[in-house]
Amino acid sequence: MADPTYCAMLERLYSLGRAGVRLGLERMESALRQLGEPHRAFPSVHIAGTNGKGSTAAMLAACLRRAGYRTGLYTSPHLCRFTERVQIDGREISPSELARLVGRVLEVEPGLSFFEAATAAAFCYFAEQRAAMVVVETGLGGRLDATNVITPRVSVLTRIDLDHTELLGTERAAVAREKAGIIKRGVPVVSAPAAPEVERVLRSRCVEVGAPLLLAGERFTLERDGRGLSFRGPTLQLGGLRLALVGDHQLENAALCLAALDLLRQHGMALSADSLVAGLAEVRWPGRMEWVDGNTLLDGAHNASGAEVLARAIRPRAPFRLVMGLLGPKEPLSVIAPLRPLAARAVFTRPRSSRAIAPEVLAGLVPGSEVAPDLATALRVGSRDTIPTLITGSLYLVGEARGLLLGEPCDPVRIADPIAAGATP
Repeated sequence: MADPTYCAMLERLYSLGRAGVRLGLERMESALRQLGEPHRAFPSVHIAGTNGKGSTAAMLAACLRRAGYRTGLYTSPHLCRFTERVQIDGREISPSELARLVGRVLEVEPGLSFFEAATAAAFCYFAEQRAAMVVVETGLGGRLDATNVITPRVSVLTRIDLDHTELLGTERAAVAREKAGIIKRGVPVVSAPAAPEVERVLRSRCVEVGAPLLLAGERFTLERDGRGLSFRGPTLQLGGLRLALVGDHQLENAALCLAALDLLRQHGMALSADSLVAGLAEVRWPGRMEWVDGNTLLDGAHNASGAEVLARAIRPRAPFRLVMGLLGPKEPLSVIAPLRPLAARAVFTRPRSSRAIAPEVLAGLVPGSEVAPDLATALRVGSRDTIPTLITGSLYLVGEARGLLLGEPCDPVRIADPIAAGATP
């Protein structure tokens, strides 16, 4: 039976989410002061970017944990349970603990937004648990994101592209300026390969605040060789690496992870080669290129660049039966287009979120496609086809699929992160 206190907490967060995103750090800073500044009680790595943040965070946490450090991990959104977002050493926070901490946070600062309340509660938990290192993923953007109150040991920027343009801007340079807002004075930065306009923004910000920049391909590399994968960084060289996460795009994320760990070693952390090799070989990050039964693939490709990466990865296994649902606001055709040529059949459905785009709207963009009111119905459409099934789009749809197909326990109250409604700078 679900914990009633936890259910009440989810309902309260859901009510906060109706106000939408409220960017800015003033409320967060005020709450943390009243809570005793828990975000200063642990060292951290801070990750921003468009795609790959969660995978990179999961790899970092796995390697740090393998090295013997008590490791916190804060990510968003979740797939099945809100508690997935806050972990210590790979274990989710308990529902009762999360409910207690969210209640404490909102008692001192009732005006916090959905994401601010969750982030402050996570920071309190990591402080209470005496985490030796915490890996923190931004929620949206970077400069004004609620997580940007920390001063990390290393800042990590995954590949930057267009997403959430209604809040972050319609040009890559504008998005990059928001993401680069996590770069702090004197804190080294690890960055994925960047388009020229993005790289100019990153270099300018690093010069402005005196932050050393390690750019992939320039200061570190991860390449295939006869023994597996080989990493070469400023002070760290590793060979014979194996990566548990599937897809060539994960090589870029693994390179970022190892470059960040190289910098942490220079900070004095004891990170042996064996621990890093083991961490990458055993990391799990559900819902990203995840085969659940040998014939069904789950991947939360929710924007255009993510869909392009997914299309490249699955092309050898095409054709697929595509089952997709998307949240707004976004340009849905840009997400559908890379995958449509690989789909012998396309079925659009509705994720369980108030922000879901009506499947009829999506089907109107793809002649010959079909509509289902929910995921269970969508999976019955063409279920006798012998081709693989791809379930993608919203991560919440992927989470629902894990519940249906794997029996993964799900929250009794379903909530999705707010994006546009009521957004204020």
